Amino acid sequence: MAESATSPTFPSSQLPPVAALASSQAVRSALADYTQASSIPSSSVSSPQLDHSSSSEKEDQEEKDDQSSLEDGEIPTEPAGTSSSASNNPITIFSSQTEFNVKHPLYSTWTLWFDNATKNDKAKNWDDLIQQVMQVESVEEFWGLYHNIVPPSLIHVGSNYYLFKEGIKPAWEDPANAKGGSWSIQLSRDRSRDMIDKWWLYTMLAAIGETFETPYTANGKPPATMSFTDEVTGVVISARKMFFRISIWTRSADSKELAQNIGRHFKYGVLSIPETFRFAPSDGKSIQTDCEFRSHTDSQLKKKKPTFTV
Repeated sequence: MAESATSPTFPSSQLPPVAALASSQAVRSALADYTQASSIPSSSVSSPQLDHSSSSEKEDQEEKDDQSSLEDGEIPTEPAGTSSSASNNPITIFSSQTEFNVKHPLYSTWTLWFDNATKNDKAKNWDDLIQQVMQVESVEEFWGLYHNIVPPSLIHVGSNYYLFKEGIKPAWEDPANAKGGSWSIQLSRDRSRDMIDKWWLYTMLAAIGETFETPYTANGKPPATMSFTDEVTGVVISARKMFFRISIWTRSADSKELAQNIGRHFKYGVLSIPETFRFAPSDGKSIQTDCEFRSHTDSQLKKKKPTFTV
């Protein structure tokens, strides 16, 4: 049975609006590229004919044909002999009908780190405990990494995942973090285990998609213009005995407006937590899920009162 030529439809998504929009657009683009790459019917391939044109004439004509067949948004491949190499220029369009080596580069390169500070390790230097897992430069590399690591709901108590921009170490002392702070949301372990993996995924997607600096829109629609300030340096998830904690690290801590934009987008836009959201443990007590901001200086001094709360 022939496939329908109409545009595919997608069921309603459980992703936050911003993530759902980006995902559906990526799928539609991939399907459109696949349709174009596989649209050459076998009957159109004729028997080879003798061609008396010179090799230079053939090359010129082939180059013209390649350029004229490009669609909007496609980038022509570099001719042989140019200074750039394929390793420095990842292919971002389908270049073959059978080999799908497409890559969608991220705006920034990100590094995943992991540590597991058990009781026996507390005497060791933190630098000896943290491990660099992998760097990701494309959407495909991110999903390959994500599907091959232990989800945060299953990592040992005391463990942490850190996803930070290339060249930034997940430490207060790093120059990119020294004057900054972090937004954190702390969730009861027994009441959030079934959702913590999804929330960590949404947080990572917002980070690699560079959306945290974009002001939050209460109506759930994408903003008219995207904002980018390179303010967010990384995201962290920590597994503790009684709770999970997700944190967003920033370069600065002195701009209330910028900090609160990030906090509101994190809580309401990325995690889609309603303002009246509460956990309801079996003992009848309610636990408010606040998102709190502290400077790294205050965190080192173990100050309990947050600077901002949303």
